[in-house]
This record gives sequence, C-alpha cells and structure tokens, in this order.
Amino acid sequence: MIQDQNEREKALRTFSENTLVIAGAGTGKTSLLTGRVLTALLGQGLEPEQILVTTFTESAAQEMAERIELALRHCSQGELPPGGDAARALAALGLAPEGVQALAQRLLQVGLPPMQTIHSFCLGVLRDFSREAGLPPNLDLLDEVARDQLFAAFFQGFLDSEFGEGKPILSEEQWDRCFQWLSMEELRELLEKWLSNPRWAALPLDKDLAPLQERGRALHAQMRDQIAAVYETCSLRAGCNFETVLVPFHRALGEFVEKGLDCRKTPEWLAIAAMLPSGMERTPGVPSKYAQKELLEGLFKTCRSMLQSISKIPDSETLEALGILLAELSNRFKEFCAIQGKLSFDDMIERTRQLVCRGDRVRDLLRQRYRLILVDEFQDTDPSQNELFLQLGDRAGSLFVVGDPKQSIYRFRGADMEAYEEATTRILAQGSTCKLSANFRSRPEILDFVNRICAVRISPSPGLQPPYEELSSGREFPPPSQPAIRLLRSECPRRTPAPERRIQEARILGAQLLARRERIGSDEAWKGVGLLVRTLNTGETLAKELRKMGVPVLKEGGKKFYERFEIQRFLALLGLMVHPHDEASLLAILRSPLAAVPDGELLRYAKQVQGGDAPPFGELLLLGEEALGGLPEPLREAILSLQTLRARILDLPSDLALKRLLWDSGLQVAEAASYDGHQRLANLQLFIDDCATRLREEGGDLHAAYDNLIRQAQRATDFNEASLFDPETRAVRVMTIHKAKGLEFDLTILADLTARKNHKSSKGAFGFKTSSGRWRTVFDIGSCNSPQFFLMEERRKQHEEAQERRLEYVAMTRARSELWLSWNSVPTNKAAFELPDLLEGLGLEDRIEGFTAEEEEPQARGRPSSKLSLDTVDHWIKLREKTARRAFASMRASLLPPSSQDQGTPQERGQVREGPSHAPNPEGEAFAKNLGTLCHWVLQQRIERGLAERMAVARNWVRQVPGEEDRERLLAECAMIFDAFEGSPLQDRLDGGRVLEQELPILHRGRDGKTWRGTMDLLLEEGGDLVVVDFKTNRLGEDGILSLASRYQWQLRVYQEAIQAAYELEEAPEGEIWVLREGISHRYPKP
Repeated sequence: MIQDQNEREKALRTFSENTLVIAGAGTGKTSLLTGRVLTALLGQGLEPEQILVTTFTESAAQEMAERIELALRHCSQGELPPGGDAARALAALGLAPEGVQALAQRLLQVGLPPMQTIHSFCLGVLRDFSREAGLPPNLDLLDEVARDQLFAAFFQGFLDSEFGEGKPILSEEQWDRCFQWLSMEELRELLEKWLSNPRWAALPLDKDLAPLQERGRALHAQMRDQIAAVYETCSLRAGCNFETVLVPFHRALGEFVEKGLDCRKTPEWLAIAAMLPSGMERTPGVPSKYAQKELLEGLFKTCRSMLQSISKIPDSETLEALGILLAELSNRFKEFCAIQGKLSFDDMIERTRQLVCRGDRVRDLLRQRYRLILVDEFQDTDPSQNELFLQLGDRAGSLFVVGDPKQSIYRFRGADMEAYEEATTRILAQGSTCKLSANFRSRPEILDFVNRICAVRISPSPGLQPPYEELSSGREFPPPSQPAIRLLRSECPRRTPAPERRIQEARILGAQLLARRERIGSDEAWKGVGLLVRTLNTGETLAKELRKMGVPVLKEGGKKFYERFEIQRFLALLGLMVHPHDEASLLAILRSPLAAVPDGELLRYAKQVQGGDAPPFGELLLLGEEALGGLPEPLREAILSLQTLRARILDLPSDLALKRLLWDSGLQVAEAASYDGHQRLANLQLFIDDCATRLREEGGDLHAAYDNLIRQAQRATDFNEASLFDPETRAVRVMTIHKAKGLEFDLTILADLTARKNHKSSKGAFGFKTSSGRWRTVFDIGSCNSPQFFLMEERRKQHEEAQERRLEYVAMTRARSELWLSWNSVPTNKAAFELPDLLEGLGLEDRIEGFTAEEEEPQARGRPSSKLSLDTVDHWIKLREKTARRAFASMRASLLPPSSQDQGTPQERGQVREGPSHAPNPEGEAFAKNLGTLCHWVLQQRIERGLAERMAVARNWVRQVPGEEDRERLLAECAMIFDAFEGSPLQDRLDGGRVLEQELPILHRGRDGKTWRGTMDLLLEEGGDLVVVDFKTNRLGEDGILSLASRYQWQLRVYQEAIQAAYELEEAPEGEIWVLREGISHRYPKP
C-alpha cells in the first residue's frame, strides 16, 4: 500500500464537500482527475454534460479524454487491467465490474464530459449568453497583431475627438499638466499598457503617497542605525563617498518622509539630484572593514531606487487628470471592442467573470448545467479565473481542484501565490484538503536528493512561498546501475566572460554524455535526455557546443518562426513560382544548397548583365531553352530545373502545390541534412500544412497565398515552432524549464546553475494589491510613474526570487532515473552561488566531479560531425507528418476529439493510421493517403456512373505522383474500389439523390467554444431529408464497420451540427460514413 493511499481514495469518494488536492510532482494527478470523473459517472449518476473539466493545455485535455474513454471501454467489456484507471475507480466505489457494464456502454454512446481549456469554456459562455454580456453573438477572438490594430484605430479616434470637434475629456489646463510629465507617444504607450489587461483597466489609478512614505520611514530608520554604527566603529577620511553620497541620500529620504513630494524643492534633494539618473550612479563608500557592509550597501541601493521613483511621481493634480482620462477611455475601449465583436483572451476571461459574478441568472443556469467542476493545474490560474471557478463551484461538493503550489512558475501570465492562497482559503471554508506525496516518476535516490535541497530552499512565507511537502517513492525500482545523482562543476579563470564559461560547461557535459553513450552502447542513449536551462540564450550556446562534439541535439524554442532560415528559403522559392521576375528571390535560391551556383559564376554573369551582354536575372525563368544556351553551365542547369519545377507546380491545385514544392524542389532533403535538420523538417511541414489549410478554407491561388504570407511575415505574425515531442527522437532535447513543465526524462540535466538572475524593472501598467487590501493600477512609463509603483516592484522581485526556487524543484522532478546538476565556479560571481553553495553546505561536495579548464579539457568523442548524416533522413521523413500534426493540433483547433487525435485530421484526406481494431493498409501510410485523395478527387468530378470515365479522371490525377510503379498500384486499387462502389446501393443513392454540396469547407464553433475545421465530403438530399456523408477508403477489420464508425463519430457530429447551424434547421441532419471499397454505410443518430 502506497503512503498516501487513504488520501487518494478520499479524493475519489468524497462528493459531499469541495476538495483541494495538493499533488506533488510525479504523483499522478492526471490519473486522479480521470478517476474522479469515472467515480462521478459510475457512482454518482452524473451525466457527462453535467461535468466540466478544465485543463491548462489542449494536450492535457486530450490525454485525459483518452484515458476516460479507455477506462469506460474496459468497464463496458467487464475486463479491468490491474492497476488501471477503471480498476482504481471501481475499487474506490466498492463496485464490481459487472455492476457498471451496461452503464459504461451507455456512456460511451452518449459521449464524454466536456474537457477544455479555460479560454474555450469562457468563449462558449459568452456566446451562449451574449445578450446578457452585451456582446454580439458572432464573437471573435483577437490575436496580438489584431489587437494592436484595433487599439491603433481606437487611439486615432480618441485623438480626433479630444483635439478636434468632439467634447474633450480633459481641459486645456489639465492637458498642459499631463504633457509636462509625458509625451504623446508615452501617453499612447501608457494607454495601450493600461488597456491590455481588462481587469487592471477597471481599477482606479494609484494616487496615494502615504504607503510609500511609510515604507520610506522604515528604510530611513534602518539606514540611520547602520550609519551611526559606521561612525562608531570605523575611521572615515574627509570627503569620502560615505559622506558625500550615502549620507546625503539618507537625508533626502528623510525629507520625503516628512514633506512628501515637496521634498524635491529642498536643498537636501538638490544635493543628490545629479546622482539619480541612470549612468550617474556613485558607490556609497561603505568602509570595507564594517561588519555589516553588504547589508548597508543593500539598504543604500533600495534607497536610491526609491528616490529615483519619487523623482518621477507627477503632482496630485496631474495624477487626478490622468485618473479621469484613463477611467473614461477604459469604458470607451470596452464599448468599442464590444461593438466590433472583438475580444482578446484576457478580455474574454474578465468579461466571463463579470457576467457570472454580477448576473444571478447566468450564474444559476451554469451551476445547474455543471454539477461538478474539475480544475487541473490550479496553481497556474490567475485571480479572474479563480473567482470564476469559486462562483460556479459555490455549492458543496461541486468543485474539485488539483494543483501544486511548489510548481507555480507562471507569474508572468498572472498566476500568483497570493491569489492561490486566497482562493484555497475560500475553498477550504466549505471543503477539505487531500495531499498526494507518493511519486511514481523518480527513483528514490532522486527524491531523497530533491527533498534535502528543497526543504532548505523552499521555506514557507505567506503570499510568497508555500510549505515544502516531501515526496516519497510510490513504486519499486530495480537497483541502480549508475549513480542517480551527478554534480558536475567546472572551473574557469577569474573574470571569464559568461559565454566562455558556458562553452566550458558544455564541453564537460558533452564529455559525460558521450561517455554515457559508450557505456550504453547504442544511440538509444540519446533518447529520453532533457537539458534544461533558464533562458534560450544559454540553451543556444550549450546546444551549439554539444553539436560540435558530436552530441545530437534538438533545441526546442528560439528564433521567431518567420526568421527561421528554412521558412525564408521556402518563401523565396514560393515567390519565384508566382513572381518569376523577383531577382532577390532568384539569387537567394541560386546561392542556396538547392542550386549551389558558385558566387564567382553569379558575379561574372552579373557583370555581363551590366555590360548589356546578357539578359537580366529577372528574365531568366521566362526564357526558352535555346535562349539559355549562352549561360554558364551551373547557372543554366539551375534555371532549367527551376523552370521545370515552376511548370509542374502551377498546374496543381494550390494546397497540393505547396506540398509538392517542398518535395520536388529537394528542399525537404536539403533541410533534413542541414544543421538542426530535425527541427527544420518539422517547422516546414507545420508551415505548409497551415498554409494549405487556409487555402482550402478561404480559397485563393498561389499568388494570394504568397502575398498573404509576406504580409504576415512583415508584421511579425508568429506561431510557435513545431514541437518534436516524439518519444523515439534520438537526441538530447534542450529547452527552458518552463517548457519542460509536464514532461519527464530518463536523464534530466539542470545546467548553468550559477547564472546571475537579472530582475529587470517592469514597465507598463499593472494591478497591485496595496497594504490596505485595495486593488489599484500602478504604472511606470519611463518619464513618470505612480506613487506605489516602487512598492509593487519590491514585491515583484520577492516573488521572482521565490519563483526561482520553485523552478529548481520543477526542473529536478522531471528526472526518472538520473539527475545531473551542472555549474561553473567563477570566484567573481559568488553572489549567484545560492544552489551550488547549498549543495556543498549539505556535505555533498564529495560527489562533485570537478574539471579545470586550464588543466583538463575534455576531448570530443563519438560522432565527428554536428550535421545529420543522410542515412538518418529517411527516419525523419517518416516522422515528419506525425510530428507536424501534433504540433499543428496544439496551435489550431482540431476537428477530431482528443481520443482520435493521432488517427488523423479531416484535412488529411485518406490518411489511414489504423489502431488494433482496423485492418492496416498493406501498401503503407503514404500510399493510403494518396489513394484517399485520389478517390475523393474522382468523386468530386460528379461522374454519374461509369468506371471507364472515372478511371480516365484518375489517370490524369496520378501523373503528379512520382514513380511509375506507385502510379500503377494507385490506379489498380482505385479501379477495385469504384468497381465495388458502382455495384452497390451507395451508387444508386448518389444517382437518386440531389447533391447540394461536395467537398464543403467547414469552420464551425461548437458549444464548448472550440473552433472545428475540416472539409465535408458530401451533403445529399434524399426525399426532402438531408444526409451528411463522409467517404472512407479504409479496409475494415475483424469487427467490421462498427469500429470504424466509432472512430469517426465525433467528426460526423461536428459536420451535422455545422450544417444545422448553416441551414438554420430545427434539428441536425442525418450523418453517415460510406465505406467505398465495401459499398456499405453506417448511419449515426442525430446529435
């Protein structure tokens, strides 16, 4: 029995009160949430639509949905795998499998509870209650670029009204006061920052000077005592910095405490004013012999920062005018967005919170709709989300939240320890806590190490840091073959620059990793290795050096998407296809590895062009073969290849042309064989899939696609890089600790521990809870700041220091079997040595493996090249679609439910990715995909009947498929399918019915707020009834069509709901899948 077994069973069984689960790292919170849903469905009699599950990410929702569906299938079959989710849930309920078998079968038919992110949930609520929210029903979400454009239009309208014919908000005198403190550009920046977070925009502006004076009084007293001690214990020379810098700053602070902002007119202030601006700092001159030198220097630094902030506080009349202006514009912008029907993600959450908190009717209806609300990663929610959940889960037993405050690392997104503590206090007022401490991920040696470190590093502090709960091992492990913990310390000469220190650290890590690979004896050693860093810059340096040593590395994150070399090359290639006169794009391709024309040849030809002896570059792609005869041979071959490619690409449908351009140009293989080739392939596929989807949905040709992509690149509209999360990846994955949250590795390496933490000052507008408990908006816009901004900054730095320690906990608990900690000891950087010093202070220095750069430099072993060898290209080509699909699903709404995600999306026509219950296609996945696309194309031509006519269309289509053998196999399989189809009742129904739509793009927002995208194959009218049809070319497995029908049930349901909404029908149409090769169909019930 595991240590916290009673707590887990309590969490599964208790429905009489609200529950807060504190689940330490690796304790199986997803399993617990899954079990809670199962016990609610099977033991409490709740219907799926009465349960709401919110997760931090779409991938988490997908995983949970898959587990719940699998557990219900096990229950419906009466076969419970030992230790599985179903077995644990039934054990907690005290039920036998046969007692829930019929119920589980019914639940599988009804569907799963809604599982979605908080944003999807809020969007659905606002659309359901758009009238109550004062919003149009066709609500739309803004990305960052669209919001900037919306604000620009709003600000211009404000200027036209305020300084034109409209009624002004402020008088001329008030505007004069404002412009004494900030420029028009700074005013615009302040407004934009203020309105970027709707919750802060609704708060009153901070104008109260008293809290800052109170803080100054305490600081002044501390400095006074220290200064007196210096005079008592040290000898000072006349005119030293202590008396000309530190003491005057102390006096100026005392004047502020007594006189407020009037202190800026006193002689004491004038004495230090010249030393306040950045770059004019002077050392405080604390004697080196003074026992508390560091303390006094820290107090002086705080005093100086406070006086800098005081120097930028506008007078009370200006603050009053700014408060009036900002409050009025906040209301106007809110109305402006509502009229436009445009909301940002933050707007959406805040408006939902206001709707629920202020509207009894809406709140009551939602409480009736959702009898149980489960919240995952509760420590990552912000105050608005907390309030929303607390309002909806106010009824006893209706709220179940799971989180770990020790893993709260997203404060930059609004997650805050103070907000977490306030929310959990309210939950516990009518609920109880369950604490999970049994870790199933890490070896006990790792857990013991983490406990020893974090018990010291994470000490409780109200509003800043939770108490540390020790982790225990929840399962048996075999004896270790290697030490589970390794501490790697390298040493560099004094004053070594940070980049050189990181290079030395990377060399030591590389040597250890290569030795580990030799010990394991195969490239399997590279699987399951995560190198975690705090910043991407550090990761880039380490990754580059490791590659030089022959360690295969995948760096996840980095450059903006449109700045990636592979994306720029593809855009240049696409530009040539649609704009053959584009000399810049042509030269980029000619110099690239695709054409590899030597620069010398290009230079010589350019001189011929200048002399009038040769046609310009911009005309070459349009010249005939004879006219190209005089070109240098490398240039001539490249131009002829590009002409052939262009002719082939322009004849294809636009979405298909993009994919063929990647393959036929050779860019696919060239990028795979390049530096960081794994990531390049995934990025290209992600980019092309996104472009192709847009073309199918929005229409347009290649010219329109290219022009749109260039506009996006110019305004930096980005999406994330493709994520290479395939477990078979044989490479060390380098990523930030934040990105690693939720992942686990056989070997986790936490590197660059001695990196100095730079707590940069904030700039903008922020919500701040004052000492009186009231929320105010504070700001700093460069030339001026509000009174309590300094206090907010002090608190922020405390939060960031506390979060740094939680980051260490998150990083170390990613490890399954091995944990390596690495740092570089540089004497001049002693202030950053918190964690390494602690390791040695705990008596762990005997396990440290030291290297000295000047004496012992590890030599690279293993692979000699940092590039991918061509023999690995095939492996990555096979993985590219799977990788890109997963990355694509994480950034765009998928048409399939989470449980079907890995089986393809509607955009991937004919893709067959069979599970155990489906017969695999013997020809392979690529063949199945081409076959499906071919059959859909043939049916789209609306040939009434006739195998010969259909095959003529098919022969024309397969010309684009490379390889004569593949073309013949496709035609043979296509003939077999349509021969069976034409002799079946399905052909008769197609002939007898009326085709209303075929290959119809679908963009549908469901009730859950998700946006579904796909292409519906056929909308058929039969006897006055509508039927939604989806064609399938799959082979059926042993259980026939039922398994296939189950697989695509959710897809058809979305199509049915979309047609119901588009045609404004009272009820949804019928839905069917037609299995073409069998000539049979399956009809689904109406949703």
